[in-house]
Amino acid sequence: MKKTILLILCLCTLSFNASAQWFLFPGKGKKDSRTKEGGAPQVMVGDRNAADSTKTEETNPEDIQDKYEYEEFGTVRLALLLPFQTGSKPSSNFLDMYNGALLAVRDAAENGMRVNLSVYDCAEMNAASMAGIVNANDLTIGPVSTEQLKDLLLVCDEDKFIVSPLEPKAIGLTDELRLIQFPSSWTLQYDRLVECINGISDPFEYPIMESRLTVLKDPSGCGEQGTYLLDRLDKAGISYSVKEKYDELEVRDGCWMKYVIASDNDEYISGAVRALGLLAGTENREKCRISLYGTSRTKSAASDILTLHKLDSRIVLGYYTDYGNGKVKDFIRKYRAVFYDEPGSFAFQGYDLLHCMLKVCGRYGKQWHKTITLFSESGLQSDFRFENEGGKGFVNTGTRMVHFYPDLTTTHPLATPAQWTTDDY
Repeated sequence: MKKTILLILCLCTLSFNASAQWFLFPGKGKKDSRTKEGGAPQVMVGDRNAADSTKTEETNPEDIQDKYEYEEFGTVRLALLLPFQTGSKPSSNFLDMYNGALLAVRDAAENGMRVNLSVYDCAEMNAASMAGIVNANDLTIGPVSTEQLKDLLLVCDEDKFIVSPLEPKAIGLTDELRLIQFPSSWTLQYDRLVECINGISDPFEYPIMESRLTVLKDPSGCGEQGTYLLDRLDKAGISYSVKEKYDELEVRDGCWMKYVIASDNDEYISGAVRALGLLAGTENREKCRISLYGTSRTKSAASDILTLHKLDSRIVLGYYTDYGNGKVKDFIRKYRAVFYDEPGSFAFQGYDLLHCMLKVCGRYGKQWHKTITLFSESGLQSDFRFENEGGKGFVNTGTRMVHFYPDLTTTHPLATPAQWTTDDY
């Protein structure tokens, strides 16, 4: 109850240029008397029955001019669809995400943007109800599940894009549907990992040392991700040796020993990390350099973060928060001041989502979807670089390569610092 009261009170903290409508609870929405530029009455999406019958004029994507022309938003109408589950026990994770989103709207308002944010509990909503909301807004973030995203995209107006906020598996929808996929897929993480192993984009490379790569291959089967890793290594022309048993591990004096684990079995990965940690003892560390390469799965399966430091690990992640970063510290201070709580990963994600998309709308105007591939941004816990892979949607290819140093420090340098944009909206 305390948290809910704080959430309602935080709406009052929005700057003058921002507005928000609270539609989490059924029956609380109200119609807005505003009209569209042409004078036709506009039914606001807070009334679900009215939203079902609302259908904006359909626009054929092929009719949109190929040449980009900037047309500024007067007010960005943005809808946030999250499964708050207000009918039972509210989800604290999605309430945290909503908190982060509110702070992003306030920051945008302080930079001169006008934002009308509408928030909905989509846990029990059907595609028709959500379609009315999508059609009445300039941009929609959510719902979360792949099934709900697919059903919604099939019935909403053809010129509308929807942002997928959390589900990595939704990336498959970008081929046929207008989806902006925010979470980076595990395939992108492995692609970046292979580049790091090959020394293409690893800022921590030691070119003066001879290097040898050893793949720890799960004898019970590599699984989908392990097989993909081996395929990418082969296609990159990277030579490597294969070891299946932990007791077969060995080092070579004066050599940089690189290790990567090909397995989808968390138990095998955890055991491999422990075995490598023992291998990287003081005696061997004086003879050679030992490094572990992995993805978010490797980090999750590792039982001890200290072992990752001991192994001079390079881990490619979709999400990573550097609490020493000035922007992160500033966000935490604001969050504590408004909500009297500590922000978690969902709060960071909510801020990053809206901060990024509001910047896109402010910078490129109403035809932002034509130029979103020019945009790149380093958020609080994620990096954003959007690409079109031949389908109708866009995929975020931003990842963070985190280096866990043996001295217990951690860095995550940007792959291409010159491409990152400034803070202007």
